[in-house]
Amino acid sequence: MAASGASDVDPEVGHKDRDRHAAKELKLLKRTIEEMELRIETQKQTLATRDESIRKLMDMLQAKGDVRLFQFARVIFGRSLLAG
Repeated sequence: MAASGASDVDPEVGHKDRDRHAAKELKLLKRTIEEMELRIETQKQTLATRDESIRKLMDMLQAKGDVRLFQFARVIFGRSLLAG
């Protein structure tokens, strides 16, 4: 009579299955990281473009001499953005 259960499974086959599964997970994780890095880079570019647009707006307001509107915009957009 043959014993049934875990002793019937070839340990090397189980090891290969785990390795294959781990390799698939690693590949998926790498792809996820690449996608996240691309999203981060896209967001950085978007923010840089927005910041530049705000700076141009602030320059226009300052050039017009509309001090109240310039001060209002400065409060809304923050001093750190205007310092750069």
